[in-house]
Order: sequence, then structure tokens, then C-alpha cells
Amino acid sequence: MRIRQSLSFVIAGLVLSLPVPVFAGTCALCRQALASGGNAGLIQGFYWSILLIAGMPLIIMGVVAVVGWRRWKTHWAAQHPNQAS
Repeated sequence: MRIRQSLSFVIAGLVLSLPVPVFAGTCALCRQALASGGNAGLIQGFYWSILLIAGMPLIIMGVVAVVGWRRWKTHWAAQHPNQAS
């Protein structure tokens, strides 16, 4: 239970610390479109593409970590039947 709680706090901290406007400012095309007050649909498209590009590696790493942890936990429980929690 303690590990889940710690992991939840770490994930929540990472999600809340993502500076989405900073990502938009690093792309020259995005910065120009945002500064010129361009089309609202274009700006919304840039927003979602940045979230997708930044979020996919984090999601993939999270899935790999959870699958690995579950396999390790199952293997450990099979090796130590008296100490399973």
C-alpha cells in the first residue's frame, strides 16, 4: 500500500509540473502562430499535438514499469510462499 501511495504522488507531481505553454514556445512555428493570434483551430491543434508528443513516451514507460512490477511481484510470491503479502 505504501508503494502505491508513493507512486501516486510521484505521478501526480509529474503531471502537474508539465509546463504546456513552455512546450509551445520552443517550437518556432508554434511560437509564430501563437504570437500572430492565428486561427483558433490551429492553436488548438498545436496544443493537442504537443501533449501527444510529450505524453506518449511517459505512457509507454509507465505501462512497461507496471507490467514489469506485476511480473516481478508474481515471481517473488511464487519463490516466497510464506511471505506473500
